[in-house]
Amino acid sequence: MHVEHPVKLSRAIASNEILHKVNNATEKLEGIVQNGTAHNNNKRHRDGQLDKVNGLDSSRVKIVLLERDTLSLLALKARLVLAFTWKLGFMLKASPLNQITPYRSVVKQPGINGSRLYAVLIGVDAYESYPLRGCVSDALALRKYLTEDLHVPKERIQCLLGPGSNCQVDSSIPSRKNIISTLLGLVHNRQIQPGDSIIIYFSGHGTSYLCTQCHESIFTGEAPERAFLKSLCPIEALCPIDRDTRDSDNTPLPDISDREFNAILTHIYWAKGNRITVILDCCHTANLNRSMLDEGARSMPPLPRASFHKMLHAADQNMQRFPDYHSILDDDWLPTMDSHVILAPCREYQLTTERREESGFHGLFTQSLLRTLRSGRLTKDATYTDLIDVLPWSDCQTPVVAGKRKGTRLWYQD
Repeated sequence: MHVEHPVKLSRAIASNEILHKVNNATEKLEGIVQNGTAHNNNKRHRDGQLDKVNGLDSSRVKIVLLERDTLSLLALKARLVLAFTWKLGFMLKASPLNQITPYRSVVKQPGINGSRLYAVLIGVDAYESYPLRGCVSDALALRKYLTEDLHVPKERIQCLLGPGSNCQVDSSIPSRKNIISTLLGLVHNRQIQPGDSIIIYFSGHGTSYLCTQCHESIFTGEAPERAFLKSLCPIEALCPIDRDTRDSDNTPLPDISDREFNAILTHIYWAKGNRITVILDCCHTANLNRSMLDEGARSMPPLPRASFHKMLHAADQNMQRFPDYHSILDDDWLPTMDSHVILAPCREYQLTTERREESGFHGLFTQSLLRTLRSGRLTKDATYTDLIDVLPWSDCQTPVVAGKRKGTRLWYQD
């Protein structure tokens, strides 16, 4: 069971009703301890378990009934406070955003340095199918954090935004071509020195291609191709704004596969070093029927077979311009996890969603991330793992971190 810091838990139970329940349970506990002590004078300790404490499931809390003394009762009361808080969180299905401290600006302190940081921020709302409403606002919120909290120069932040019709922003369109060319542009950017920090952020739809989506290729192709395609599955992908629109060949424009994305990150790493942070506010549960997904879920179905092939071959052709490129079509291809650390909102079987707030629609993960970064709870030596540990979580959205450098200090530190 994941247990948050006691200070955080104290906020979740700051109500008279819950404190009243805790006090009642403690009074019952005192009586049980007294009776147990009187009945067992020949024993120094007596181990047991409460069946019920004011509705608390005994399977959740195990206690040791000790002889009556003040320290023991205080310790047991603290356990009850934690147990009631944990139970309350699941009963109320509290939003992750309600479990964290309110916004306050970070006080600039030694160790925070935005002068050596570059960013590419991608937010896509205006999909032709299954449009979203909070991705552009998420990207703009992250830009505000970088410029106002970390003092990153605006000219070092590139935005590719696809807003809905009710929002106008001045930025490049997050098409497949623009996304890839912008990311590859980091390789040749002479202003970025080796060792500088780079943030790549994507907020939009994700998808995944399972063997069920490419079964025609597997069962009708030649034997080597069948084996190769099986080795690929599943392939996760990011969805650009122009996915499934027709190109000059009247073929649907493909998604950006995880293989292509990883190959790009590898070449950025070779040119600029491994201080690359990838933040994804999307999910890859495309194996679910879209009608089964919650409104605002950032995942959509994969494209048909022709686009699946084009996605892989277009990526391979595009990356051949780089020396030492290892083809993503090779059956021995493996992703490079030295190049970057990736932060994602949920596990592969979970969903990430957006919701309406006073300022408009936002993704739960991005807002939780920004509020945590601004909360002052992270020390100047905090690592990516530390960040994930203090991020709020729920039974339907558990943030994750991956990469060989996840134990290193965060992107804004010297």
